[in-house]
Amino acid sequence: RDDAKHHPQKNVITRAIGTDSSVEADIYEFSIEKGDIILLCSDGLVNMVEDEKILSIIKKTRKFEQTADKLITEAENAGGNDNITVILIKF
Repeated sequence: RDDAKHHPQKNVITRAIGTDSSVEADIYEFSIEKGDIILLCSDGLVNMVEDEKILSIIKKTRKFEQTADKLITEAENAGGNDNITVILIKF
């Protein structure tokens, strides 16, 4: 995990929509239970904020609607040198 985070080619795009006539998607299946949260985000968040800090913010933010804003603010405060996209889905 640490090697992947600091690898010199960590941001190399290997597949993208619109570059070829077809794209092979990675598909994962998992069970979701009530109360679970899915975080979809760009590298602008995960490159600036450690995983443990992201989890802490998600767990500690009282109003779920404010969680994405807090994550973005944390990334900006850490330098925010890339675009920061955050989507949170709560079941």
